[in-house]
Amino acid sequence: MVGNGNLLMTLRDNGSELKVFVPSSVAELEEFPETQVGYSVGVGGWLQLYRDELELKLEDSINLRIIEAS
Repeated sequence: MVGNGNLLMTLRDNGSELKVFVPSSVAELEEFPETQVGYSVGVGGWLQLYRDELELKLEDSINLRIIEAS
């Protein structure tokens, strides 16, 4: 969690990383899936620059789905 209930996750694949920003308005929804380190997930959202770093911003809980729980 980061300020005001927002959630910040990091996706890792083949040595690359991408931060995923989930606003509290999405993270606090009952439908938002619980995730753990090591889960394989599918995400969709808007790419944005935040402090000169690329990140993906989720707009809705349906934009995150668990593919495989480890």
